[in-house]
This record gives sequence, C-alpha cells and structure tokens, in this order.
Amino acid sequence: MLMDNLIFFQDNPNLLKKTITTFTGETEYRDVCRKIKGEYYRIGKDCFLVDGLWYRMSSGLIEKDYETGAIFLTKKAPYLRTGIVDFKNGTAVTGRFTPNYYKNCIVRHKDYGTIHAINPDILIQNGYLEHFSTGVWHHSSQLSSKKAQTPTNEVDNTRQGYNIEDNAEDFKRKVELYEKFNPEMSKDVRYFGRMLGQTTFGFEAECAKGYLSEPLQNQLGVVICRDGSLNDENGKPGPEFVTIPMSGAKGLQTIANLGKELSKRTSLSMNCSLHIHLGNLPTTRMYLISLYRLACKLQNEIFQMFPFYKTNPDGIKKKNYNQKLPTLDIMTPSPGMDKEKFNAYINDAYNVLFSWLSEGYHADVNYNRKTKQHPVAQKWNRHNRYYWLNFMNAIFTNRNTVEFRLHGPTTHTQKMVNWLFICNAIARYANAHARKIILTKVPITLDEVLDYYGTNFGERGRFLSDYLKAYVQSRKDSFYADFKKGDKQSLWDFQDEKNYTFSYNGVTYLF
Repeated sequence: MLMDNLIFFQDNPNLLKKTITTFTGETEYRDVCRKIKGEYYRIGKDCFLVDGLWYRMSSGLIEKDYETGAIFLTKKAPYLRTGIVDFKNGTAVTGRFTPNYYKNCIVRHKDYGTIHAINPDILIQNGYLEHFSTGVWHHSSQLSSKKAQTPTNEVDNTRQGYNIEDNAEDFKRKVELYEKFNPEMSKDVRYFGRMLGQTTFGFEAECAKGYLSEPLQNQLGVVICRDGSLNDENGKPGPEFVTIPMSGAKGLQTIANLGKELSKRTSLSMNCSLHIHLGNLPTTRMYLISLYRLACKLQNEIFQMFPFYKTNPDGIKKKNYNQKLPTLDIMTPSPGMDKEKFNAYINDAYNVLFSWLSEGYHADVNYNRKTKQHPVAQKWNRHNRYYWLNFMNAIFTNRNTVEFRLHGPTTHTQKMVNWLFICNAIARYANAHARKIILTKVPITLDEVLDYYGTNFGERGRFLSDYLKAYVQSRKDSFYADFKKGDKQSLWDFQDEKNYTFSYNGVTYLF
C-alpha cells in the first residue's frame, strides 16, 4: 500500500468508510491502519513495513532516517549522525540521519551541548545565528548579530599546511565532495562558462581574518591553507582560501558563490591578494615562450588596472611580490626563419627561461620538466616566483599551471569573475597567436587580447569582450585619478567593496 494513496480521517472525515479507534484514542479509517497486538496503528505514521514485517514506530526496533525519510531496523542501522532534526514549540527534537556534508551544521544547544543539526534552515527559523568565524550556530539570546558577523581568527590556521599539497587528505576529500555537488546555475552562467573553454582554474583568496564553515567548504571546493604573511594583530595567521581545480559553468558559478560568502565572512588588509592558477593549457616550449613574451608586452597596461603601489611598492610594502617580468634578452627572431632555425630559437629561448626560473641552473638529469625538481626546494625561497605572472608550476610541478598573482585584496564577486575572464583571454590568446607574438615586435594591447571572446563566441562573446574592455578602462581611470592626487594605495579598492559597482550598458554582474 503506497503512502501517496492513503486518505486519513483528518484529511477528509466525510468518506463512507469504516472507522476505528487507534492506540492513541483517535478516530481513523480502518483501511489506513494495521492491527498489531490488538491495537490499531496508522500506516506510514505509527507503523511501517520493514523487511517484510510490520513494526510499530514506538517499538524501539525501527528508526527513521530524517535525511532520506527511509525507515530501517535499528540493529541494521547504517552509519548515521545523531542531532537536532526539528523544533516543536521551541523545543529541539533529536533524531538520526544520513550525513549530508553540504547541509549538516554544528550548533551549541543549552540541553545537548555541541551537536549536529540536520540543516541551517531549522535553526534560522528558531532564532539561531551562525558565528561566522567558527561556523558554529548559537541561539540569538547567547550571541549578538554583531559578534556573529564580525570576522576573527578563532580557528587556528597554524594547523593547516601552506598549500594544497601540504593538505593532501583535505584536498582529496574536497575534490570528491565538490564533484558530487550541483549548484544552481542560470542560462547566463552556462553561456559564459562555455567561453572559458577547456581552461581549468583555481583561486587563492588571501584574507586577514575569517572562516568558511565545513558545509560551505564542501560546496565550494575550498581548502583553507595557512599563510605566514597574513598574521593578525594577535599574531594568528590569517586564512588563505584555496579552491580545487575547477572548469566551465559549474566552476564559474562556484567562484561567484565563493565571493559572495567570503565578502560576508572575512575581512581584508593590504597584505592580502587574489591569485588565480590557470591549467589545462598547452605545455609546449613554444607556448611558454609565447605566453612569456605576451605577458611582457601587456604588463605595463595590466599594472595600470591596479593601485600605483603595485607598480612601485617603495615605502608601502617591504617586499615586492608582484614584479614586472624581465625581457630576459629573448630576442625577436627573423620572420624569414625556416622551420629548423625557428625550432632552434624556441629551444634557446626556453633554456633562457628555464635558467632564469631555476636561478642560474641549466636543465640536466636532476632538474628538468620530467623530474619536476627545482634547485631550491622551498617554493617561498624561489625568488623568481614573485612576479605578476608566475611560471614555476608550469615546469617544476605536476600542476602544469601558470599563476596570475597581481590582483589586490578582494572578495568581490564581480572583480573575481572579471579577472578570471581577463586572465583566461591572455592565456588563450597566447596559444591562438603564438607565431605572431614570437615573430614580431609589434605592440599588442589588452583590448586586442580581450577581443578573443568576440572573435570566437559570437554575439555574446562580443558583449563579453566589450564589457571587459570597459571594465579595464574604468579601473585604469580610477587609479590614474588617485595617482594624480598623490594616492598610491587606493585603499577604497578593498575597504569599500560593499559599495563597489561597475556597469556597462546597464549590466553589472554577468550572471
């Protein structure tokens, strides 16, 4: 008998059907009840058919999984969590449920202490607030909304590794959980996601203070790493929110969601920055030389998109972590080179790049792209990684990524998404126009590079190109105006992000 087909007395007391009195003394239709040990129990409410036998819910022999709704024999119980599943007249109701790593949360309850809750919705509806800096929920009588929403470093980030490789188990787990999670996506995000092509991307959002709860980390594919350069006023290291590699529309939506959550739950300082790793790019020597030369051609213009201290940090920063790339004396070859001479030029240019990245070493049996070994073991001691475009991972790790390091402190969704599309255009343009970039001294503008989308993705691609070009010009104008006034820091760029907007033809956010 299917529950969907059952009509109970309370739903319609006027049916011409036989009635009985249940074990609770209530009137009920006979055909929706089961008689057990001389008393009547409502099917699907007071009694259930499990493994071919009928059991009373009150027997203690069966239980309900509040996540799936399934009824099971207690002695055959799968792994379930015990926690709060509901509230009745303000009183918490506990039960067991299959773990849901995207919704289950931790709550501090006056009667049960620290316990799981099946989802945040039931807590919100009953006067609970999430303490953003710990991810733990408290009743509003015990926690003010101001304290709940003020970012602090209460979680000890010293327990975390400095990068994803140092947090290998957490990284593996986040990959598995992220792959199973499906965020809501609009048609627009699907359109724009296709324009990223096969590029994979990972974000590193450095913050001065704050935290993301475990359910949010699982939804967003985030591993929280430790960054020694982000210590707060109490000497506690701030969090670096590092995403697993993502791609396409799902990745794009995830980055938008990440920005939304970080903007609520974290704070920024001048020591913070946003890094993007792009992967699934060509790995040939020719591509690396093309990308390097393109970056050199574009970098003066790219730096104009950011406060002047990015160009010249003297008196503001103790160390320049985002230097402009040197030309490395990689000369422009003759356009008339035959294939053999051109290949020889590419190999020579690559060897120059390799030697620079390895701080004077030449590729040999120990240090090369197959062994992935760098002469300096600790990445933070490799001086030539501290440039606005970092090539280290493309040669000396299995990631095969390049890192765009220049962006300043931000958790703003629009800035994060726009910068991703700008970086992707640079990486893809370097592949599509490699010979032109390598063989000519002709300047290349950022506008030309951003036309990549309009050239390859029709009308919507043309809109994206024009939108990004207007966004770039808007930022250039703002920071040039600050510079003329003697303001080299442009602190508003991260301190007033809640009021920041950019609009092009009435469009602010792309999706």
